[in-house]
Amino acid sequence: MYPKLEATPVEKSVLYKELFVCDITYNPLKTRLLLDAEDIGCQIMNGIGMVINQGIKGFALMTGMPEPAEIMRDAMLHIIAETQNR
Repeated sequence: MYPKLEATPVEKSVLYKELFVCDITYNPLKTRLLLDAEDIGCQIMNGIGMVINQGIKGFALMTGMPEPAEIMRDAMLHIIAETQNR
């Protein structure tokens, strides 16, 4: 998604409060779609959990070592924050 921060696959006019809106994008944490949905009152979810858990499981599969979940989560959030501050 980054750097196309204003792009959205769904126009705000078709959203309504009873929807649960999920955007698997994780950078930014709240895409234009999620911001629009939140503004209307929808429940929302981004893709940060999915990307972090994929990395965690991949690390364990490739290395045979324990999953460093907190370290990977913190690193991903740090990377996203740096990207958004540019």
